[in-house]
Amino acid sequence: MDFGNMDENIGRPPDRPLNFTLNYITNSFILNWDDNTESDFKEYEIYRSIRINNFSFENHKLIGTITGSYFIDNNLPSTNSMTSYNYSINAIDDEGLRSENNWVYHYFY
Repeated sequence: MDFGNMDENIGRPPDRPLNFTLNYITNSFILNWDDNTESDFKEYEIYRSIRINNFSFENHKLIGTITGSYFIDNNLPSTNSMTSYNYSINAIDDEGLRSENNWVYHYFY
């Protein structure tokens, strides 16, 4: 049996998304990160948590599953209160293994 061509990623979770950035533009957040180049990469899951006036409004809700390295969240609840938006992304591979989460935060006061 030739083990020289085995995929080194088998049985190992994907690397977490790197260089995750968040920008706010006119009632939308634009999320960007580096592409996952692993041979068994399948998709990304994007989660959002929202706190309004220090009370949890939405807790780690799945808002998207995509294969690209950017996401536009334009489905924001309207608020004029002190609000924090917390996003996390994890990569998923062909085996269903998930990377560690990568978090980014944005606060409105």
